Amino acid sequence: MNGFGLLLLSLVLVTPVEAAEATGGGAWTIGPNFGFSVVSASGGGGSIVALGWPSGGGLFLGGVQPGLRVGYVTPAGGSDIYLDTGVNYASSAGSSVYSVMNTVNFQVNFARRSDITPYVTAGAGFALTGFSDYSETHALFGLGVGMRRMVSDGHGAVRSEFRFDRLGGSNRESGLNSFAVKIGVDLWIR
Repeated sequence: MNGFGLLLLSLVLVTPVEAAEATGGGAWTIGPNFGFSVVSASGGGGSIVALGWPSGGGLFLGGVQPGLRVGYVTPAGGSDIYLDTGVNYASSAGSSVYSVMNTVNFQVNFARRSDITPYVTAGAGFALTGFSDYSETHALFGLGVGMRRMVSDGHGAVRSEFRFDRLGGSNRESGLNSFAVKIGVDLWIR
């Protein structure tokens, strides 16, 4: 991974921590994403269907969405800030391939004090892919709508979400689109 990639990764990983420390109270969350997605190339290219347990898998395994969610729920429960992250690395005979995907997301919860909470979410980040001595970094943007249900007396939650993500490409002819159904289980740490 080049120096620019490491710097970007460091900044994206620190953002939720700094935001959480500034607000005080609330709850930390951590959990995997499981999912089914269809990734298609813009401009009429083919598509890839990916099933992830956990989801993610990186670009070289057909996924555009990271597989681990680390977040913070505000004290009033009206919003979450979270990092969706994923790293994949494979090496053989001196050659390597890797992908690092991160998005920082903001989630608005509509039923703050209820066990079942509908929400909307939006986020932005990057996907870094590399093959031995070559790497590329692309922008990653996404939107989602979902439902979260509290379990275990508020010590955890199960969530389901429909999500659209766009990887790279500033016009309709380039980049990748991902439509996905994600299911997640989160541990809440208070």
